[in-house]
Amino acid sequence: EFVNMHNWSQMISGPVLSITANSPLLFGNNLWAETRIALFKQSLDTRHGHNSIRRKLPRVYFGVDWLKKSPAEIWKNDLLRFPLIITSDKFQSSSEQYAEGTIPKLRAIRLHNGTTYTWNRMCYGFSGDKPHIRIECRYLPSGPTPVDEVANFAFWVGLMKAEPPKGKEFWKNMAFNTAKSNFIKAARTRLDTVFNWFGEPISAKDLILDHLLPLAEKGLQSQQVDQADIDKYLSIIKKRASSENTGNTWIVNSYANMKEKHGETNGLQNMVQSMLDFQDRNIPVHEWNFEDSKGISNSSKIKVEDIMSTDIYSLGPDISCDFAKQLMLWRNIHHIPVEDTEGNLIGILTDGMIANCEDGDYISDVMKKDFVSIKAKQSISEVIEIFKSKNFTCLPVVYKHRLVGILTDKDILHVLNN
Repeated sequence: EFVNMHNWSQMISGPVLSITANSPLLFGNNLWAETRIALFKQSLDTRHGHNSIRRKLPRVYFGVDWLKKSPAEIWKNDLLRFPLIITSDKFQSSSEQYAEGTIPKLRAIRLHNGTTYTWNRMCYGFSGDKPHIRIECRYLPSGPTPVDEVANFAFWVGLMKAEPPKGKEFWKNMAFNTAKSNFIKAARTRLDTVFNWFGEPISAKDLILDHLLPLAEKGLQSQQVDQADIDKYLSIIKKRASSENTGNTWIVNSYANMKEKHGETNGLQNMVQSMLDFQDRNIPVHEWNFEDSKGISNSSKIKVEDIMSTDIYSLGPDISCDFAKQLMLWRNIHHIPVEDTEGNLIGILTDGMIANCEDGDYISDVMKKDFVSIKAKQSISEVIEIFKSKNFTCLPVVYKHRLVGILTDKDILHVLNN
């Protein structure tokens, strides 16, 4: 039974991920709908660049083919492809244990299995003294709320207990890459994905609403799950798909709105606070409305890093003043930091300095080398005094001589007015 069930788990991975995606941001950057998929793969990649010609699997991977005869094919593949990276002592011979009538613990292969990661992962363990093999669904994200997590789990379990549309051995007439491609597309584009579903193109929304939810309901009913629970949790999936309001879409849209009003860091803080408020009330994500918190009005609590701009145009000292002047006109900016080839901040250039340039002058001829800088952790109330006392309109934010941001008087006024 495991062969067919594991192959079915691979087939439904893309559609299930598309409705549960919940990790679009990394360090303030909008990346994949479920960035965790690519991030986990990259962070545990033990391959070396000088072997790029060879075909080698990363330790985090979706799979290489359908299972054909036995679940042991997974472990055989891992043993052949991935060298041991941790070991232990006091191993026992599983063959000898089995011959003696003892159930083997399979400790060595279980240890190795702990260093390779498939998204539908086969595990061997014990329920009391009874051994079992199980499928761990590792791609389901956490949150956004407990009720959403239970709904995601119910949807997956219902599908796993349902009969595939083309029969249990559907995989015998289908390329494995279909399931793999569906999974990667879903991780990138969530409900915007168009899946290859048994040879036919279909949108994620239509596939879930018209085909998979009815299957999941039958699967849960086959396990005697109370109909009230089935209706409660699958309706959450249905409403999430119908409204197209997933954890991913809410995060992307609310962050864009809050970032515009409060700046990048403060916007992230306010977005997270809104998420925590919804989680405390256990409201499913499809019911989340955009709730913009008022932000931090007390300037003593706001830090420079909360509102500074990190998208900075900079120039080198050997650039002509004519080019610097054009750059300022193109981008409607009044200050340009000057960095050397090592990335150290060595000067500040203003539009006033540019106005006094002569033909043939370079930035190094006119830039201000003696400048005041501030730190990212300084409070805005402290920095406001620097702006007032020096009559500044812009200050560079520096860490160990490296430029990390720019703060202008307009940034401060924008936040305080909001």
